[in-house]
Amino acid sequence: MASSAPKVPEKEHHESLDSIDRKAKLLAEQIRKSKHLIAFTGAGISTSAGIPDFRGPDGVWTLKRQGRVRDLKAVNALQAIPTPTHMALVELQNRGILKYLVSQNCDGLHRKSGMLPVCLLRLFPVLDRVWLVLTVACEFQDRISELHGNSNREYCKDCGKEYIRDFRAVAAYEKTVHDHRTGR
Repeated sequence: MASSAPKVPEKEHHESLDSIDRKAKLLAEQIRKSKHLIAFTGAGISTSAGIPDFRGPDGVWTLKRQGRVRDLKAVNALQAIPTPTHMALVELQNRGILKYLVSQNCDGLHRKSGMLPVCLLRLFPVLDRVWLVLTVACEFQDRISELHGNSNREYCKDCGKEYIRDFRAVAAYEKTVHDHRTGR
């Protein structure tokens, strides 16, 4: 995919603070008026967490295509923490404004940030006007689509519970000292 990156470095564009402020106010107004806000995110949302993008001026594929080497150390996705942008999306979701998130990222930062699952609740009558509420299942899929998967997500095939790993899993078939085979 390095062939899709520019061979000659593109000039990065910077806008004035007044221009950014004007555009942010316009965006905030559009968000306030929306009834069904959906966010679509890509690699750019995680670059401030230290995870490199692909086609930006210092992107992985751009550097490869241009024969350059990264001069800054990239953060391991397992150690990265969600950015203020991730947290802003969570706040929009918590306020009921953001209805759905579509992400091209597989770094797991949206889930680490606290994107809420949709929980299925079941009510059981116990006494007259007294109900027992049990959580039957919680699923992130109802609020988020991760188009390229999530490199840290595992789930139990028996009960369906999801887990977010905080260690690297390998798919090697040979037993190693740090073997975390997933069985897939």
